[in-house]
Amino acid sequence: MTIFYVLTNEAMPGLIKIGKTTRTLQDRMQELYSTGVPFPFICKYAVEVDKNDEKEYEKLIHRGLSEQRANPKREFFEISFESAISLMKMIPGTDVTPKDETESIDKDELEAIEKHSRRRPPFSFRKAKIDNGEILTFLNDESKTATVVSDREIEFNGERTSLSKSALEIRNEMGYKSASLAGTDYWQYKGETLSTRRQRIEEESYEDDTGMI
Repeated sequence: MTIFYVLTNEAMPGLIKIGKTTRTLQDRMQELYSTGVPFPFICKYAVEVDKNDEKEYEKLIHRGLSEQRANPKREFFEISFESAISLMKMIPGTDVTPKDETESIDKDELEAIEKHSRRRPPFSFRKAKIDNGEILTFLNDESKTATVVSDREIEFNGERTSLSKSALEIRNEMGYKSASLAGTDYWQYKGETLSTRRQRIEEESYEDDTGMI
């Protein structure tokens, strides 16, 4: 059997790692971390496929993501992890995504990741061009919704809360175990995660400022 995976890394915003392994997912992630990357990788999706389907998976990824490949000699892609997962789910397989995405990360490494993430400017609905009263949906369950109530807060289950706190609550209810997570990776607006929307708007603003086309 072969495992195809989608990984993110705090040191590589805007990039995801897509690859495959015939060993354990944990062994592969540890191997990637030992290559000089400052932070461990986090698995967002992993699927086990039969050897007979392996070639079809590779063809699907290469065809569907060829334009997003950051370097033709590396398996890093400039695409949101949720878009990559949607593509990969087109071929059947057994979902083997870790329920606890931080289980292989020790306490010191996890604290380093969280410290680095806090250095980023907090998410602003205003800068993301999302008005108060707009409705957000959750990535893995669109029946779960939240309402934007301020520049930094949402209303979820009748309470004002943050994106990350509410996302962590939902993920824990789903059986996943995470000490922390970026709520912008899981809340969507008009089918686009907030992290992807923020990055897209920032890139568009940069191009406007520099006159790039």
